[in-house]
Amino acid sequence: DPKESSGRLRFLSEHAGIQLLATDGTAKAEGALCGARQVLELRPSSASSEGRFSWQELCKLGASADVPSPPQPAEPATLIFTSGTTGNPRGILYTHEQLRVACEAIERLWPMRGVRTISWLPLANMFQRIVNLVLLRSRGEVFYLDDIQLLIESLTTVRPHLFIGVPWFYEKLYLEIRKRIEG
Repeated sequence: DPKESSGRLRFLSEHAGIQLLATDGTAKAEGALCGARQVLELRPSSASSEGRFSWQELCKLGASADVPSPPQPAEPATLIFTSGTTGNPRGILYTHEQLRVACEAIERLWPMRGVRTISWLPLANMFQRIVNLVLLRSRGEVFYLDDIQLLIESLTTVRPHLFIGVPWFYEKLYLEIRKRIEG
């Protein structure tokens, strides 16, 4: 999440055992580096240095690399940290099988072929992440938004078919609508 503090990023990085850190090169992201062995700088170009790659350099490496075998169902796929509201965040590891089962369950209920959505919740929100994966599997479109202040404007631009949120968002929306109706 771009709004995370350097200290929290450092804590998460240390506890996740980060091997590769993808960053836009900001100082805050660099603070999370800690024990990462490799850094992928997601910007158009970058001065190469030990363990750091620009996007272009990574693409060149990928073109010449052997394709690894697909992951096994029981292998780790993603690590999500809890919010930490009752102490330090705790990591929850999800396997490829768990993600596949979740995606398939959603696809059975709601066919998503060609569906468009705005991904505005933090990617630590597992439901947002699963919906994004379902849409990628279904050849849908996911538009990522990192500034909630631009959400309403983005709705008119993107015109999503699907919009997901969390209860507090819908409660706030409901109260605002009621306020406007009651004048």
